[in-house]
Amino acid sequence: MEIKELAKRYLDAWNRQDVDGVLALMHEGAAYYDAFWRESCVGRDLARYLLDAFEDYTYLFRQVGNMIVTDSGVVFHYNAHKPGDLKDGNVVFNGVELLTVRDGKILTISNHYCDPREDSIMELAELEATRHGESRYARSGLASKRFLQIKHKFSEAMNQDELYLNSMLTPSQLADQIGCSIDQLFQVMNVERRADFHDYLNQHRARYARDMLREESADENDLSHVAARAGFSTIEALDEAFEKSFRVTPKDFRRTHMQ
Repeated sequence: MEIKELAKRYLDAWNRQDVDGVLALMHEGAAYYDAFWRESCVGRDLARYLLDAFEDYTYLFRQVGNMIVTDSGVVFHYNAHKPGDLKDGNVVFNGVELLTVRDGKILTISNHYCDPREDSIMELAELEATRHGESRYARSGLASKRFLQIKHKFSEAMNQDELYLNSMLTPSQLADQIGCSIDQLFQVMNVERRADFHDYLNQHRARYARDMLREESADENDLSHVAARAGFSTIEALDEAFEKSFRVTPKDFRRTHMQ
């Protein structure tokens, strides 16, 4: 079977919540790795994992963009939607599925929650062969507790520590600060905020810039100062994020509040 067709059949079986259909596409003893919880399921554990997943999560997964064929398999980005709500603006979270394939069947599956940008997808693709751990079944109570811990630390990093003011902040730096993996960071961000990493930082930066423009009566030439203080690398980046958040340019906003 052609590798992209195999991946499409896998995604279709998942959306049908067809455990037997998913397993039929996989080698006996194949492994499924959930990067958010850093857990792998193999063999009989995998069948049980899929049954529980289909019972707990009723999302529909839609492939986005092109599938990328790698030396060992295929990678594709997906959006998760609630059933009956497949509008582009109503994405619950983003993810990347990495399948390694041997002799026409799936050998391993890695499920990552991430920033849907191509550089992030390719970075994950390079790690696909090394991210499978030992078989272990997750209990949802422990998983929920860990999720809440990460969510709390993420909120502190943004609202108290104001890490977004660092224009060079990267996902790995923020994850290190919080004490979680990049996959966990993106999952919390996408589920709770429905925004990718860069958009979320720019939302905070735009609000910070708005507060500066309200409080300071500098002339228009000092927008570069506002941009730098708020964590934007350029005035153009400030303009774009500010207008996206508030439907007005920083210049017009300040002119209104200086009257």
